[in-house]
Amino acid sequence: MNDKKFTEGRRDILKELGNIGSGNAVTALSQMLGERLELCMPQCSIVQESGLGSLIKDKSSMYVGVVLNVSGDLQSMIALLLNKEFASMVLERLVGDKDVDVQQLDEMQKSAICEIGNIMCNSYYTAMSSMLGRTMNVSVPYMLVDTGERILQIFTEKYMQKDEEMIFVKNTFFYNNQELESHILLHPSSVAVAEMLEKLEA
Repeated sequence: MNDKKFTEGRRDILKELGNIGSGNAVTALSQMLGERLELCMPQCSIVQESGLGSLIKDKSSMYVGVVLNVSGDLQSMIALLLNKEFASMVLERLVGDKDVDVQQLDEMQKSAICEIGNIMCNSYYTAMSSMLGRTMNVSVPYMLVDTGERILQIFTEKYMQKDEEMIFVKNTFFYNNQELESHILLHPSSVAVAEMLEKLEA
């Protein structure tokens, strides 16, 4: 992407797109859990791969990550990170398991996490597809457990596009007075970014 053409105004457009997609993803999660989640204002950043690690507050904390690749008109990668408290809450609500150790997930628990990731990421892309009038095909989800910094590194290594800008959204919300945290990383190809901006600037 040509940084000279990537003006602050264009960054703001992509941030707004990230916020809208994130809001749809959290709404889908709330409906699936049958619980009202109090969402704080999403924090959306435009970053390069080298700056991703600085966006994770506690680099040693364990996260559950789910990634999907997107083909079609807007080729990209999207990753969802849930901190261990969030993942534990989700598993308690969906499969009735309490105080889950995210590093020792069984197959049913992994399946539930993948389903959450699939629903949230697809909701994100449904909102984007509707706004942009573009077709997107989403892959099956891939999941892993590690530190947040390591998960982001692994996910970006698996994605072929390098040295491109990424949309990173941090969501903080509360469930029964418990603070929960999730991150959504959208890594569109340079062609996809050009398509987004062309449509949204029209």
